[in-house]
Amino acid sequence: MPPPLKIILINCLDALPAPIEEAEAYLKDQEVNQHDRHTTELVIEELVTNTIKYGYSDTQVQEISIELSLSPGSICLKIIDNANPFDPTTPPQKKVDTHSSLEKREIGGIGLLLVKKFAETFSYERIENKNKQTITIKRSKT
Repeated sequence: MPPPLKIILINCLDALPAPIEEAEAYLKDQEVNQHDRHTTELVIEELVTNTIKYGYSDTQVQEISIELSLSPGSICLKIIDNANPFDPTTPPQKKVDTHSSLEKREIGGIGLLLVKKFAETFSYERIENKNKQTITIKRSKT
């Protein structure tokens, strides 16, 4: 298997497209199919966007690290940040509305539901004042 891809980005939404493109290129070079590449990109985008938008209580520039690795059957993502503690694996405080039309729904919660749906495993740890999210995505056979 290839060595992991390690990406560092700053906590700014404008910085997000480049790491996603880098992940796409890495996965494509490893001949990961389009479905699995797209799923991985969505997971990265959702989790990092949440961290940037809701994780910091100040405007200081901070680093977020993404590590992407492959095994024959799965894609593993590790996202580490020093934002405020937040465990995305816990159930939401209020039930997410998945039945109303988009126009009538409150904003929030759908993205994490998608991540949990795509993830074979999803874990969270708070270590040395850092959030560490580890997500494993099962690779499809096509």
